[in-house]
Amino acid sequence: MPVPTITQIIPTIGPTAGGNTVSISGSGFMNITAVTFGPTVATSFTVVSSTAINAVVPPGPAAGGAVSVLVTGLGGTSAAGTTYTYMVTPIVSNVSPSSGPAAGGNTVSISGSGFMNITAVTFGPTVATSFTVVSSTAINAVVPPGPAAGGAVSVLVTGLGGTSAAGTTYTYMVTPIVSNVSPSSGPAAGGNTVSISGSGFTNTTAVTFGPTVATSFTVVSSTTINAVVPPGPAAGGAVSVLVTGSGGTSAASTTYTYTATQIPTITGLIPPSGPVSGGNTVTIMGSNFNTPSAVTFAGHAASSFTVLSPSEVKAVAPLGTSGIAPVVITAPVGASAGFNYTYIALPAPTTVFPTAGVIAGGELVTITGTGLTGTMNVAFGTVIATGFTVVNDKELDVMAPMHLVGTVPVYITSPGGTDSSLSFSFQPSPVITSITPTSGPTAGGTTVTITGAGLINTLDVFFGTTVATAFTINSDNTITATSPATAAGATAVTVNTASATSNGAVFQYIAAPTLTSLSPTGGAIAGGRNVTLTGTGFTTTIYVVFGANPAVFSVLSDTLITAIVPSGTGAVSVTVVNPGGTSGAQIYTYS
Repeated sequence: MPVPTITQIIPTIGPTAGGNTVSISGSGFMNITAVTFGPTVATSFTVVSSTAINAVVPPGPAAGGAVSVLVTGLGGTSAAGTTYTYMVTPIVSNVSPSSGPAAGGNTVSISGSGFMNITAVTFGPTVATSFTVVSSTAINAVVPPGPAAGGAVSVLVTGLGGTSAAGTTYTYMVTPIVSNVSPSSGPAAGGNTVSISGSGFTNTTAVTFGPTVATSFTVVSSTTINAVVPPGPAAGGAVSVLVTGSGGTSAASTTYTYTATQIPTITGLIPPSGPVSGGNTVTIMGSNFNTPSAVTFAGHAASSFTVLSPSEVKAVAPLGTSGIAPVVITAPVGASAGFNYTYIALPAPTTVFPTAGVIAGGELVTITGTGLTGTMNVAFGTVIATGFTVVNDKELDVMAPMHLVGTVPVYITSPGGTDSSLSFSFQPSPVITSITPTSGPTAGGTTVTITGAGLINTLDVFFGTTVATAFTINSDNTITATSPATAAGATAVTVNTASATSNGAVFQYIAAPTLTSLSPTGGAIAGGRNVTLTGTGFTTTIYVVFGANPAVFSVLSDTLITAIVPSGTGAVSVTVVNPGGTSGAQIYTYS
């Protein structure tokens, strides 16, 4: 008997559950005793002819995979080579979101497994509008339209391995329908409650009147909502009332009409603040002040009020507490919105810095404390400050005015009253009339006598921007200071007190000279020869020295000197000396 031979199977894939029929083509199919798919015998088979068998596929491995298909007859078993692939059946574990409008069109994410080779996604009996396989565990699907009455449907995923089991559901939510609003009109200011009738209200997420969300709402039942009407257009008019839920937003068909009202409106207060003690008159500006019945400040009735016109009321502020107090005008048709009036406590400054300044004024003085926001003026003694800035409630920056010498109280006045608990001292300004000497080396160390007036309270001495190495106050008219090291050039010597900085006196820093060459470099021991010295810093030369002997010299420029050589013997160092120091040496040889 010939050994069976398999040449083809159709189809070559199927679900792991088996049960589908495949057609096996080949030869030697007479007297067949078994058909196997991997290790498992076919559920059943039919020998159609010596070249064809129809076999019902048995269940395969749960994880899927390819197995050999073998045919066994009296002549033996076919060779392994032809395979059949078990495809995993998709499993749906979650749908997110799990609900949406009956109209569909929204996208959901389906989680699970076995999502490769997917051929269809269905919501109940309806195929998804479209779907995208993101991975073997995720599909994004566009939900198709569902039943108008809503309800839950199974979400199924079909692939080459079969269709997932029914278990995970998606719920179509009914689109709300608004049929009536009662009452159907109300004031432009809103704030009244209306009853909305209709259907599909169970999962309501928003209620809107035109473009504006309701102030609040309560779902009474699937057919009734109570909503607080938000403010509408001041001129009134009809707007659509819409209810939004998981199933979408109701159609724009039912309207609510805002009616214009003449409720008082406040647009300004003069002044906008006053003392906590009250008693001051406040002018209230606005509209619709025709028949006000009350004026209140933070709920407290004004001491009195007078209606001057439909746009102006004068009211006497009652006793209050520090902070914001909304002013409200009440009329028979309603009350105005609160317009903020500020009760200001008596200023309570705690520190002033600096505590002293010069009699010429101009000192920037920082006052700290509390209750400084409403400051109207600041005075030093009887002199009003030249300017001030309210930084915040705890800081006030003031420019001190010109004043005579002495200590005076600082008066801070605000709508809350006047405080004079701080004081400020006016002192004479320091003045420098001269310094001696007026120059010194860049290395510093020069003792400089500073003469002037108002120097007794000196805190620092500066040479330019550099602090003196040391200084001593000898009297109100004299200070001695040691110059610090700095670069060559002119710099201003100044003194600082707690209240001011003096004028400047010029001190010249002089660099030590440099000597780069001599010509000639030698001569007779009797001297008398003219020598040219080349270098830098020669303008302020004091000496030219050959060894220990000074020479007669002439400065031709900052870089040239001619000198008459004094008598001497042997090789000697030649140097140039100026107020900045001594140059390096060049050698001159006597012969």
